[in-house]
Amino acid sequence: MFRIGMLTSGGDCQALNAAMRGVVKGLCSKRNDVEIYGFQDGYKGLIYSNFEMLTAKDFSGILTMGGTILGTSRQPFKLMRVPDEKGLDKVEAMKQTYYKLCLDCLVILGGNGTQKTANLLRESRLQQEVAAKIVRFHVRANSDCASDQQIKLQVRDAVAEELQTILHGAETKAETEEILRENEPSIRAAALQTLRAGGSTDDITVTYGKASFEEKETGNYILPAGTYDALQINIGRAKGHNWWCMLYPSICFSDALRPVNEDGESAEKVEKSRIPLQNLLSDAAYREILKSDWISFRFFWR
Repeated sequence: MFRIGMLTSGGDCQALNAAMRGVVKGLCSKRNDVEIYGFQDGYKGLIYSNFEMLTAKDFSGILTMGGTILGTSRQPFKLMRVPDEKGLDKVEAMKQTYYKLCLDCLVILGGNGTQKTANLLRESRLQQEVAAKIVRFHVRANSDCASDQQIKLQVRDAVAEELQTILHGAETKAETEEILRENEPSIRAAALQTLRAGGSTDDITVTYGKASFEEKETGNYILPAGTYDALQINIGRAKGHNWWCMLYPSICFSDALRPVNEDGESAEKVEKSRIPLQNLLSDAAYREILKSDWISFRFFWR
């Protein structure tokens, strides 16, 4: 069974019914196992699970009909992350409706704001899949002055050597996480020793856990904004430029076992992981985060 959800959102315009008719007629001409879920009044229907089952017959005779047989409403993109009056998380509610109905895809018709929300849903689902598979490594400098940035790189290199030793043989994310938590003191010691050797009196913190990050680029990948598991090293006030990479699967290191991918620099694109990232993600998710494909619009969830 191939299940699709359909909605129209935003201001009314010409050809909404015709566009929906074209999608349904096209699908039904190719396969006979299509289920159609029509969400009422735009994203409201998806948020509050207000829908009706439709068939190809429901889309007959509407080619020249104005308006939209599904109804529409305005749901401003800037308010999509704001809970409703009862505290409901709209994005999570839409995702729950999607999964509850076991949909294979959403067909969303509307303007710029409508498509921004569609992309928000795509990125939210993509981010969850990627975050479940990877561990990030971040080092943040005390400030952006040249000396602080230089000591940041020295700390990075020292911690990299420590990580190469303690993570040797770690084959899964769970193993990597356990080792990082157990070795936070030794990681901090390596970082602090380097800091003092460089003449800095700044304090340093080393933590492993969940943290929120903006969209970032590493190697050949662009990771969507969201919450990830990360080893974070903060030097002093941690107000300076951030260096980061993926620690698991390990694409932080080149053949010489040195870190690559400095923010703001033209980093060598290296992926020498024993477990390639491609093997951990679905084909669709892997294609989405590849820089070469990032401009494409794919709203297919699996």
